[in-house]
Amino acid sequence: MTEHFIPFDPAELLTSTEAIDAFMADAIETADPAHIAAAREVVRRARAHAVRQRRENGAADARGPATRVPKSA
Repeated sequence: MTEHFIPFDPAELLTSTEAIDAFMADAIETADPAHIAAAREVVRRARAHAVRQRRENGAADARGPATRVPKSA
């Protein structure tokens, strides 16, 4: 039997500042620089997706509110 996988991008689930903060906090907790760097890339994609969505929906300021990414310790 062949397994079928559905593409998954965690960036699609990061739709709020709170979700981004929790995602980054989990990555930072690992203390793994590679994991933290990968998480930052996911957050970058999530923000880019949010900007595209706002532009498509005709938002006046497509950039939206600034969100912060916690820096690793």
